[in-house]
Amino acid sequence: MATKLLAHDISESILDAFYEVYDELGFGFLEYVHVAAMVKELKLRQHNVIREELAPVYFKGHLLCTQRIDIVVDNAVIVEVKSSALMPPNALRQLHNYLHATDYEVGLLLHFGTEPKFYRRILTNDRKYRSSLAPSALSTSPADQQLAHPGESRNGDAAAGKDPSPQPIQAPVP
Repeated sequence: MATKLLAHDISESILDAFYEVYDELGFGFLEYVHVAAMVKELKLRQHNVIREELAPVYFKGHLLCTQRIDIVVDNAVIVEVKSSALMPPNALRQLHNYLHATDYEVGLLLHFGTEPKFYRRILTNDRKYRSSLAPSALSTSPADQQLAHPGESRNGDAAAGKDPSPQPIQAPVP
């Protein structure tokens, strides 16, 4: 008996939409154009679509920052879009981190490059290590809430030319 993949039907529909958008637009547009087209096509296919959902990142129970996920489909699948000629080397790590920071378990990386390519990643919630503190138990002090987005810093690192955003963990992607 064959085992059905997590979010199989949704993933299949997203991939059909991806090839439909690629066939129409091809390679060369900026990422936001491909994202807008994917959102339109997914809505035409009757999917519930959230664009640029904010995913909070916590460290030891404290909010560090939020990440912006390109698209979430049917509250089940993260879709990350890339449109450069070559796949950025950290793109799969970025998708993995989005899965790790959220309760979503399935992610698709859609590459609108010179040839259409996609990558599917699964990270089940039982394999995620996170702080044991629930968001409701988090500190709500202004100092903890001030740093809302990568690139912002309370001590002026961004203005000084330093990158204050956390560096990705160099662990193998499952």
